[in-house]
Amino acid sequence: MEQPRHIKPTTSTRPQQVNGPLTESIVKRLWAQGGSDEYGIDAHRLNITKVESFGKAQCSKVRELDLSFNNLEQLHCLDQIPSLQILKAHANRLKELDDYDIPKQSNIEVLYLNGNQLGCVPRVLGTLRKLRELRLDSNKLIGAPIYDSMYSCRKLVYLNLSRNKITSVKGLESLGTLETLILASNEIETLHPTLRRLDNLQDLDLTGNRLSSVSTLRGVKRLAVLRVSDNRLSSWKEIPSIPTLTELHARGNRLTCSPSNPDTFPGEFFLFIFHNDICYLLKIFFSI
Repeated sequence: MEQPRHIKPTTSTRPQQVNGPLTESIVKRLWAQGGSDEYGIDAHRLNITKVESFGKAQCSKVRELDLSFNNLEQLHCLDQIPSLQILKAHANRLKELDDYDIPKQSNIEVLYLNGNQLGCVPRVLGTLRKLRELRLDSNKLIGAPIYDSMYSCRKLVYLNLSRNKITSVKGLESLGTLETLILASNEIETLHPTLRRLDNLQDLDLTGNRLSSVSTLRGVKRLAVLRVSDNRLSSWKEIPSIPTLTELHARGNRLTCSPSNPDTFPGEFFLFIFHNDICYLLKIFFSI
């Protein structure tokens, strides 16, 4: 597969603010001013309020589209960019995505929707069979979101759900291809035991939740990095021994001692436990 060409950095003057809709003629102007080319459209921070047209005839080769930091409430006309692989629509005002916002069988592989006002996981994501990376952080996801719309995303390896108000992770176990899962800064108090079914998971970030135990992760197969800083962990019994683990970040909890049996950790292992109530510290191979 041909790799997408990223939007080129430029030293030219930033394009003038659009202060209204994005049109075919404005896309041509962006290309003429540099910073974009036939493989990418850089339209970030232009105060765009809606998309009227990209111009299908002129966008057949476009692989990357950056609409971030605008005032968009909907995404329109993406069907005019059939080869689109990278879509950056973060920091807008999106409250929902309708089925017609993103065309079915789209080629999108990387999708940034962070920093919007989404109150649920958009069902249209289920049509993105090539999706590898998804950011939904800093939205308005509350409670126990329904994740089944993503079950068809069989290539998804990176998912960021941080900075929401999520309380449950039930359902995420069906995203079996995940390698990185970021759930930091939510309101999670307990981990559903099915989370350990994520057989490909290597990096799990649970920083800044309300967890008093992560023992349900016992049995996870490939986890290498576990981040549980700034939770409510008070005992090492609530942190399972995971043979594949190489980094454990547990700063800012309520731990009162070092691990009683360091032999349960692998030889090449880094432990970070600043800002606890530790009264004595091991100095063998731990980074404290």
